[in-house]
Amino acid sequence: MAKVFIDWSYATNAFFEWVEQLVEDPLNVVVMVFCYVGVQWAFLYILYKQKLFLKV
Repeated sequence: MAKVFIDWSYATNAFFEWVEQLVEDPLNVVVMVFCYVGVQWAFLYILYKQKLFLKV
């Protein structure tokens, strides 16, 4: 549901664009995928620590 409200690729590029430039061409895609997942995980971890849950 967060995908509707947050553009994860934009957030990842905003935080980790410099990492993509440091890594060579074939590996930069893999590094950016890990950064993409890391940004999502960090957001969810912050919500977990603040005990913000969606009840269905």
